[in-house]
Amino acid sequence: MKEMPDVNRTLFYCDMDNVQQQAYDDEVSAFVKWYNEKVIGGTEDDYNNEDGPIIAKLSRMRHITGLAKIPVTVEWSETFYEETDRKLVIFVHHKDVASILFDKLKDKFGQFIPVLRLTGEQTSMDRFETQEKFNKSERAFLVASTLAAGEGLNLQTCSDAIVHERQWNPANEDQAAPGRFRRIGQLAHIINVIFMTASGSIDDLLAGIVEKKRSEFHDAMNQGAGVTWSQGDVMKELIAAIVAGHNKRKKAS
Repeated sequence: MKEMPDVNRTLFYCDMDNVQQQAYDDEVSAFVKWYNEKVIGGTEDDYNNEDGPIIAKLSRMRHITGLAKIPVTVEWSETFYEETDRKLVIFVHHKDVASILFDKLKDKFGQFIPVLRLTGEQTSMDRFETQEKFNKSERAFLVASTLAAGEGLNLQTCSDAIVHERQWNPANEDQAAPGRFRRIGQLAHIINVIFMTASGSIDDLLAGIVEKKRSEFHDAMNQGAGVTWSQGDVMKELIAAIVAGHNKRKKAS
């Protein structure tokens, strides 16, 4: 839609500290060992069930990186506040990550601008009121659940977002950012979406897979094909990349 703003997606890389990196590496090692045993038993494809064991184990890696990136996202937000006069939405997945981020941002900026939170536990009326307060504020920060914000919200007064934690289904990310901003009434020419990415982690692997899938998706769309994101395909490539990366590091050491 030519009347809508363009979308600028940027990966912002950061490092985990030594303790978090060790916790992440241990989780990867445990996953690869477990997965190899499932391959031998022929039951490695349980990721088709979103509540299945593979999803749960991958989610633990995502959770570790989500917690590890909090200081970086807070620091990035501080620079954004000092260098712009714009609003910012930070999309998260885990409840504890959202709570910690919200508390830290509230402590830093709450006396200057509204710092709001949108969760899946809120009623539709509460979410609507949060949306209205955000849109009517001259400046504001919003910490939002990616899934809870995926539909029904209009945040067209904002053009900047951080995706702090990735989603297994890229369509869920796109519905949140840029979907919530690329609306009628948006005055910005560009929607900026920053993906906080822990170097060498599941973030990094997922980023490469998603961008490749995004390109394939839009190529198919431009040719008039009816296509959808496949979470199963993303899972297959992600698991293969995790296992290959682990084996490569193990061989090198």
